[in-house]
Amino acid sequence: MARRTRGRRLITVAQRKTTDKVSVERNVQRPRHPRDHRHRHCHCAMPSPASFLPLTHDTLLILLALGDEPAHGYGIIRDVEVRTGGEVALQTGALYRTLKRMLRDGFIVGCAAPATADSDDARRRYYRVTRLGAAVRAAEIERMSRLVHAARLGALGKRPRLA
Repeated sequence: MARRTRGRRLITVAQRKTTDKVSVERNVQRPRHPRDHRHRHCHCAMPSPASFLPLTHDTLLILLALGDEPAHGYGIIRDVEVRTGGEVALQTGALYRTLKRMLRDGFIVGCAAPATADSDDARRRYYRVTRLGAAVRAAEIERMSRLVHAARLGALGKRPRLA
């Protein structure tokens, strides 16, 4: 039977036809745990960081740019540019699309401006890394270090082992 989504609830086509005047809550089937489930007020454990790997290049750079202190969009762009020696310049549209996806996945959250912020622009939105975001960042760094180690062994003529 085909399913159509209404927000986060999954309702079968047959149920939709029969629930015109009946309470929809009774006929709703909720998804188990989609990737955008935030685990804030939930009984389940935080998802495994490995389930999000590999990260996109931009996502990892943003997680590294946020580090331990909150930053706003332009600050993230500047940090990535400095961190990569000018090799990567995040475009504004790509940055905010990635931030939106990271908010949905629970890697980052919006927060108040830090006390050290020198801007008086109220429109700036600040972001900080969550525990899940920090765990995913650490897992991605570990994955990449294993790949680099394997590449170095391969260059020396040794057989690398990635597991």
